[in-house]
Amino acid sequence: MPVYVETVKDVKTGKKIEKKVDGQKQYYIRTYITDEYGNRKQITRHNKEWLGIDGKREAMAEENKLQGQAYINTKNIPFKELCNLYLEYQKQINKESTYYTYFQLIQKWIIPYFDKKTKDLSQNNFIVWREAINKNQLSINMKNKIHMVMVNILKYGIKYNYITVNFEQNLGVFKEKNETIKKELQKIRYITYEQFKIFISHVDNIHWKTFFIFLYYTGMRKGEVQALTWEDIDFNNNQILVTKNLTTKTFDASYKITNTKTKENRKVDMDIFLKKTMLEYYNIKNKNIEFSITDFVFGDKKPISRTSIDRYKKYYFNKSGIPEITTHEFRHSHVSLIINEAVKKNMDMSGVFIMLSERMGHTIEVMQQVYMHLFPNIQNQVVDIINNLDKQDQK
Repeated sequence: MPVYVETVKDVKTGKKIEKKVDGQKQYYIRTYITDEYGNRKQITRHNKEWLGIDGKREAMAEENKLQGQAYINTKNIPFKELCNLYLEYQKQINKESTYYTYFQLIQKWIIPYFDKKTKDLSQNNFIVWREAINKNQLSINMKNKIHMVMVNILKYGIKYNYITVNFEQNLGVFKEKNETIKKELQKIRYITYEQFKIFISHVDNIHWKTFFIFLYYTGMRKGEVQALTWEDIDFNNNQILVTKNLTTKTFDASYKITNTKTKENRKVDMDIFLKKTMLEYYNIKNKNIEFSITDFVFGDKKPISRTSIDRYKKYYFNKSGIPEITTHEFRHSHVSLIINEAVKKNMDMSGVFIMLSERMGHTIEVMQQVYMHLFPNIQNQVVDIINNLDKQDQK
């Protein structure tokens, strides 16, 4: 029978009963078990008061103490089998590309490190596993992605009585060393408008010229561009309808067309130059007797492949002498272009952010986190304010 720990709530208000002790919130925690019929049985001798933001760490410690009690009845299976059960669950609730990501991560970073049954797992097993993960050259974001998947596997195991303790959750997220110095090169890269003009002047193929212009002037994601068909281009209203995405994260095909990354449709307006470029390209394509508006814009009956994109991108960047960027960094370049032009025209930047978030398919928060450093140095404005004060004092 599983053990649970919960905060006690006031019967009338439904709020957690709490009080302040030395500036910290103190909660009353109740520990109870459920029998095979789902009935709760409170373990009164374990009622305690916990200090902290919400008492969760203390509650988990209490569960750890209780795990050896006779009334905890867990199923004992190989940890690999628990991972596979969790994957089956993910397969049922997520689209294939998301499930594919979970599958690859679990197969590479979790299953190979645990050759034990669930009842034999201990906190030390996870400490050793984390040390092994740390030895790999992984970003802190990737480490914490692995961490969260492990936490969720154990939560699944606790829910279905395969395990009693979330050892990984107890250890917390991976952290960077305090002495780690972030380099300027770690910031997002982009090419300026002047660099793009040099680059595109060396692209001598109409197909690739149109493709790279499209990337730079729309800022759309690579998968969205690959999935684009001619029926998504509205020349009458100068708009591009973004409703789908191409993914290669699939088990039984070379690619699949799914919904967008955010699962939201959006419209991207075309400027005069882009519309002219796309119309000229459309007229060339339309001369083909087999042409259909259901054809992929860049790739005809089949979408353009990522290997082809990478190969020709590398070729034309080498030819132009401009430092190469990734396909995704054309997206960053588009945002940089808009921000720089908006600054030159003294536009309201809060409005620019809202417009860009809609155009890019981002939230305002993501826009700020990713692109805030592209703005002119705010500290210069602070210094100007102080300088003006100094001038006034000197008069």
